[in-house]
Amino acid sequence: MSSVIAHGPLTIPAATRTQPTEFTSEDQRWVLACRMLHDSASASIADRVAASLVLLYAQPVARIAALTRSHIDTAPDNTVYL
Repeated sequence: MSSVIAHGPLTIPAATRTQPTEFTSEDQRWVLACRMLHDSASASIADRVAASLVLLYAQPVARIAALTRSHIDTAPDNTVYL
């Protein structure tokens, strides 16, 4: 079901949102998560962190893309928090 946004002579069809039809199995997600943690040749560190957030915490890509350095905090014992 899609709707149309009309304003004067301009008509813009609304984007249609769909639900996923295929899902990654839990076993495959763990394989990918381990790869992101241990295979430094698989992708850049930024891509590996983003992929880990998607795989382990189900964070939407748009939310990950909005992260900045100000979202990262380091405790006195060098523990890193996001």
